[in-house]
Amino acid sequence: MACPCGNVGGAGRGCANSVNATGARLTWSGATNPDTLVLSSSGMPSVSSVAAIFLQGDQRTGGIVFGDGVRCVDGALIRLGSKPTLGGSASYPEVGNPSVSVRGGVVPGSASTRFYQTYYRNAAAAFCPPATYNITNGLVVVW
Repeated sequence: MACPCGNVGGAGRGCANSVNATGARLTWSGATNPDTLVLSSSGMPSVSSVAAIFLQGDQRTGGIVFGDGVRCVDGALIRLGSKPTLGGSASYPEVGNPSVSVRGGVVPGSASTRFYQTYYRNAAAAFCPPATYNITNGLVVVW
């Protein structure tokens, strides 16, 4: 599925957004067993209010137009957490948040596959109207 406004991002990133022509990027660090996984998104507009939602699905799709981007995560969707995008970046979990496996209901060491993306506010009305949100690239994690 192509980006909705011809707003193609860079390799390994989501569709371009109003502040980043290469698009936002979701990465992960840590381990899945034991769960020390941290999801980190960058390249998003800086918003001090809650602006990014970390999303988990148990399936992937070939792509569904989703705001200014393309959603690849599908199936049973879980919002892991919402974060502000200060400086254009956000991470989940942060201190005090449930781990990804606890919040996502997946057992570490189970060999279950889950899919992740972060969607975020992209409220520049003149950029790819009429949507005011976009989404990162997708990640595949085997637990």
